[in-house]
Amino acid sequence: DTINTNEGNSRDFSSSDASSNHVNVRQPAATDAALPSVASATNDAEADTASYFPEPYAAPTVVQLFGGMLNEMLDTVANSQQSMLNIQDSIREMLGVIVQDNFNLKSENRKLRDRMLELERTLAEYQRREETRKERLEGRLRAVESTLSAMQQQLAQLVQLQRQKAKRNRFW
Repeated sequence: DTINTNEGNSRDFSSSDASSNHVNVRQPAATDAALPSVASATNDAEADTASYFPEPYAAPTVVQLFGGMLNEMLDTVANSQQSMLNIQDSIREMLGVIVQDNFNLKSENRKLRDRMLELERTLAEYQRREETRKERLEGRLRAVESTLSAMQQQLAQLVQLQRQKAKRNRFW
């Protein structure tokens, strides 16, 4: 007959297996009549324990009781450390990607800056050419305006001369 204290786990931990914190206590096949009475027990704790747990079914030791808990805690710590290492690896990979992206962005930025400078130079050249063209056209326009003004004056003088001739011819 086995009393299982680890709730459904059928492993037998009554031997010196200290890999778990669960303990199975085997009850001896003896009845209450076979157990010594409280009055007959001695003050010696070792003899008392031995009388309740005969030799084939020795009581679990402190190492067995707490060794299992210690193993579980150490397993938990090891699992946590492994998780931390995995997280660190992921972060390192992510940092590598970020650094590579940073280099790529710097290169792209440099290319764009060069392109912008080229466009600014081209625009400045176009503006300079446009200004030169505008000045040239303004000069030509002034020349045409002055020529037109001179022609208007000549035309006005001719019209005036014609009128004067017409007046003179009327009187004769």
